[in-house]
Amino acid sequence: MVYKEWRRTRLKFAVVLIIYILAGVVISTLLNPANIFTRLSIFHQWVIAAIFITIGGAILAGSDSIAEETGKNTLSFLLTRPLSRANIYTIKFVVNAITLSAVLVMTSVIMFFIEQLPQGFIEGTLARVNGTSYDQFYYVAVEKVTGGEALGDLAQIFGLGVVMLALTTLVSIFCQSTIEAIIATLLLTIGPLIILILIAGFLGSQIISPIYVSFINLGPIGGLILLGLAAGIYVTGLRIFKSKEF
Repeated sequence: MVYKEWRRTRLKFAVVLIIYILAGVVISTLLNPANIFTRLSIFHQWVIAAIFITIGGAILAGSDSIAEETGKNTLSFLLTRPLSRANIYTIKFVVNAITLSAVLVMTSVIMFFIEQLPQGFIEGTLARVNGTSYDQFYYVAVEKVTGGEALGDLAQIFGLGVVMLALTTLVSIFCQSTIEAIIATLLLTIGPLIILILIAGFLGSQIISPIYVSFINLGPIGGLILLGLAAGIYVTGLRIFKSKEF
């Protein structure tokens, strides 16, 4: 069962790995602080890209966990094998989570070491200020992330990815195809996001921003909080899977 799931997931995560690699190449070359005017270090830019890639990879991985089996009418056959429903659901979830963590950690470690390499400065000219032309030299003061900060960022990205994986796997129980599961998951996540944006607009950024910054500053603890949320979603999905008729 584990090998079967690995064979199903390896192609998906090969695509995700390629996207991670392409993002890393672009960030370390075209978007390198030595080439553009930015105060974001290489790893800070990587964190922003990795968040979206990880969420996308998690949704892609979880969307066909149950839905594809249901759509192909192979789930009923799978349930006849000497495996409990709990084992089937858990193996599918754990294999996806381990593979996601492997590609995320591998690429993030590489990007962290790339950032530690010596970076150059930017020079340029500003032709017009208040109607006066003069030359001005620029440099970008970019602070490189520390190992502890990188670990905290990585923990939170992984925690977010596992939350989305758990949610998509749960949603796939009720779907007949991968596309249907992806659309349903996006609707479930976009809705609360819009509500949060409206709440932020109503309460004001002076209230929301400190909460967001405080959570980001939690580092690995924030990742553990997200993993706790993922565990709750996973248990809910497991109970539904065990009781649902297929």
